[in-house]
Amino acid sequence: MLPEDHPSVEHPVTMTHTIEKIFNPSVGVEIVFNLSSLTPSSMPSIIYDVDHARKQIVIAQSLIPIKPATVPKEVHLTTLVKDKKGNKRVGIKCKPVKFDNN
Repeated sequence: MLPEDHPSVEHPVTMTHTIEKIFNPSVGVEIVFNLSSLTPSSMPSIIYDVDHARKQIVIAQSLIPIKPATVPKEVHLTTLVKDKKGNKRVGIKCKPVKFDNN
């Protein structure tokens, strides 16, 4: 997944919550499809590897495999972060670039 040009998450909780501090290996995420539609859907996954310099996030394949032919145009990666008031869901818009079923 390639995060599209976002210097920080779409709805930053505080100025200290940046992509580099939130999206790291072993973090549980939701892959959200068609977020702005009336019927968005999501699948759980986990971050396997991150290269923040290249803006690349490698996530594990979900239990129901995601195939290139079935990926909608709008994809977001979201996770929960904690702040003083509790948990907040934050996310980034992404573009899938490669699928590996190994």
